[in-house]
Amino acid sequence: MHGTLNAEGPNALLKDIVDQVSGMLPDNYEVTHTDAVPGDPDQEKAFAEADVIVGFTLAEGWPAPAKLKLWQVPAAGSDRVGTASFPPGSVLCNCFGHEIPIAEYVMASVLYWQLPLVDAFNKMKNNEWYYFSPATMAEQREVYGKTIGILGYGMVGKEVAKRAKAFGMEVLACNFTEVETGGAVDRYFPLEQVEKFASEVDFLSVSLALVDATKNIVNEKVIAGMKGDAVIINVGRAGLIHEEDLYNALKDNRIRGAVLDPQYNYPTADNPNASPTNLDFASLDNARLTSHMSGASDQLFARRAGYVAENIVRIGNGEEPLNIVWQAE
Repeated sequence: MHGTLNAEGPNALLKDIVDQVSGMLPDNYEVTHTDAVPGDPDQEKAFAEADVIVGFTLAEGWPAPAKLKLWQVPAAGSDRVGTASFPPGSVLCNCFGHEIPIAEYVMASVLYWQLPLVDAFNKMKNNEWYYFSPATMAEQREVYGKTIGILGYGMVGKEVAKRAKAFGMEVLACNFTEVETGGAVDRYFPLEQVEKFASEVDFLSVSLALVDATKNIVNEKVIAGMKGDAVIINVGRAGLIHEEDLYNALKDNRIRGAVLDPQYNYPTADNPNASPTNLDFASLDNARLTSHMSGASDQLFARRAGYVAENIVRIGNGEEPLNIVWQAE
């Protein structure tokens, strides 16, 4: 078996994964790493010989992977891999591993809004015993007994549900396909009932895939029916939430707050300090934005490397790989 760990430019993520994957493979697996730009002879040779390519991008102008059996994306998103030059029978696979840190991010966000630890830490630096008074008890809200709604019950949603249930929360799920109740999920709503679903939650965790049917699914109609002290936590894609509708709801204090990890704009080489939003969320006291960090953790690369190595070995053994996104006929 011959594989290529391909990076588009000096991609640090793939360079971190390459050594881990190589160390997990049998000795008869040859691994080549290339970060050359399209048109480079070394990359042309690697693509021509590889049975497996691990990478994020296959775009117009890139060499054709003539012997390809598996293109493995070491992440969930595979939309940057063009499959037009895939030979018959080859497959495109993705992988996860980010669902654990994302679920922890969601629960950290829930706790952030319920327990004013940051403010308490800062006040005690100045010997302010503000939260020692019984009068401030109402500002320390319990998570227990609150309702969390999980919009998009995939791998991330399932991990959120397990953790929320452990905190004693009621868990509602709204999804494309039916979700079994009685375990971590108390009630299920079909996607067509998203407004009713959202109206019953204290926290709305958004983790749907972004497709035409889900674009701006959290919009004015959905937000208008939510509780006044509800909080939206988006760990899916920015396009799942209508930006202007959310901004106006937060500005007018129609909901308690929002935590946004995926953003509407991202840095570029020409604008490395790009504003994450098109509207002035930074001026709102009830908006919290992070830099698309929820899926990252100290364990993520090792977890994904193990997954990638397993899929490569499966291909080498003639077995079906995990998580097939697309297959060439």
